[in-house]
Amino acid sequence: MGDQVSLTCPTCRKISAAQNFNPAARYGCPNCGTAMVPSAKAAPSGAPPLPEAPPVEVAQALVVPENKVGRYVLVTLIGRGAMGQVWRGWDTTLKRWVAVKVMRFQDVSPEDLARFRREAKTAAAMDHPNIAPIYDMGEAAGRHYIVMKLIEGETVESKYVMPPGTRSDIGAVVASIKQASRGLAHAHARGVVHRDVKPANMMQDKDARVYLMDFGLAKPLAVPGVTGIGGCVVLGTPAYMAPEAAKGLVQFVNSRSDVFSMGASLYSLLTGRALFPATGAMEQLRRAQSEKAPRTRLLRADVPAGIDEVIARATSFEARDRFADAGAFADALDVATAVAPVAVAASAAAPATAVMTESLRALVVDDEPQVLQLLMHLVESIGLRPVGCRDGVSAEAEAKKGSAALVVLDEGLPDVSGFKLIQRLRAIPGYEKTPFIMVTGRGGADNAARALETGADEFMGKPISPREFKARAMKLLKK
Repeated sequence: MGDQVSLTCPTCRKISAAQNFNPAARYGCPNCGTAMVPSAKAAPSGAPPLPEAPPVEVAQALVVPENKVGRYVLVTLIGRGAMGQVWRGWDTTLKRWVAVKVMRFQDVSPEDLARFRREAKTAAAMDHPNIAPIYDMGEAAGRHYIVMKLIEGETVESKYVMPPGTRSDIGAVVASIKQASRGLAHAHARGVVHRDVKPANMMQDKDARVYLMDFGLAKPLAVPGVTGIGGCVVLGTPAYMAPEAAKGLVQFVNSRSDVFSMGASLYSLLTGRALFPATGAMEQLRRAQSEKAPRTRLLRADVPAGIDEVIARATSFEARDRFADAGAFADALDVATAVAPVAVAASAAAPATAVMTESLRALVVDDEPQVLQLLMHLVESIGLRPVGCRDGVSAEAEAKKGSAALVVLDEGLPDVSGFKLIQRLRAIPGYEKTPFIMVTGRGGADNAARALETGADEFMGKPISPREFKARAMKLLKK
């Protein structure tokens, strides 16, 4: 007798046996005629299959009972925060490495526990490539924990701490801050302020991707004050606090406060010192409450003037003078690096080319006051300094004073057409390659074609869509 093989019908699940089984033959089901297939082999009736062995370091960590938190094994301590320890951990169910943040003590206050849980829920609601995703949260044996993606790398702070006599790479630092700002912009767009932005809360992995971390102090803008803590308290890190945060005016801490902290972070990474150096936290708070931030180029002259301008605006003493949110701050850095490119891998010893502040100007020409103000506001929102002109003569006069990164002009002006003005401005040295955007109340393909033939790079009809204007302007500047 040959081999007997159990067969199963995939349609009616009839089981049959085949003597002298031939894999090439067709065995029809006696019930429905469907071609039968070999049955799946059942597991031996003895002991259950052996579990997959964990990595050796996980097995060693399991020797200490305290290293087990829920289904996670705490293997290596990788950091300490204000409210807990961060471990490189092993997920025993999904068999993967994770980061596990555990509260430092079991008898936590209700306020601390609420803040800890808020961090998990706030970050879990975010879905952005520059924010570390949250996988899980829970409590085991009196210990509360948050589980997130393990970022294999180092903090931006530790990466750019330079030995005495050396300087950080300007391009690499700006690139890292821009990534963190994009993650922060995602939070701001959802009405969440971080309130503890600093280089130590930014992780950079081996592929140079930066993640904004630690939403422990974050809160929705719609929630007044701080849950469980109340009115005037100082929350955050003194070296990076905006004046209103340093004063404990929690009700005034918003996205512009986060922008200040991001600007202070960029300043410290480029200069190697805090915005307000001090011997202690109290002195830093006092200085932040009353002093204006210094300019970056006073300490480091090789920082391009455009980046210096962006940092200065971000760290303005008055919140209204800062960028509205982290997205506008990141856009302004894009513009600054587009106007004065900085090589990301350039030698720190080789000074970058500094550009005059005028190169970050934008000429805005329109004879309608309300439209002129709108255009100037849009230009300012992308990080340029608008210079408004009501006619062609004043626009030519301004152009002769210095270069501009962008020109926005109306088609119909009181003394000259926009088409003629483009030709006149193009003839001024420094404006040969400046991008021009023509705006007009007269649409039509003929006008658009004439504008482009004359030398305009973009043609937009009124009323102008702010989002479309910013998108087109940024595209031109990046070119």
